[in-house]
Amino acid sequence: MPQSGCFRAAYKGHRLSQEHITRTPEQNGIIERFLRTLKKELAWLHCFIDFSHGRTQVMAWIRRYKARRSHSTLRHLKPVSHRAYQLKRMA
Repeated sequence: MPQSGCFRAAYKGHRLSQEHITRTPEQNGIIERFLRTLKKELAWLHCFIDFSHGRTQVMAWIRRYKARRSHSTLRHLKPVSHRAYQLKRMA
């Protein structure tokens, strides 16, 4: 299957839809930063055996990224901690 077909199958398998945006820094900056971090911390450091192995590693990295990694845009809190902070402020 061509690479674009694998991509389409992957996002459809997760019940996601693809959205095309205008390529401007304002619209594309967040995802570009995320992808750069993913490449720097995972993809460029490992040689994946196959698509399944790569997918497993990427999903594990995303779980760590969301749960254990502090983010400057979230006041240097981890996403889980930031969400708890938000909920506490709303109560």
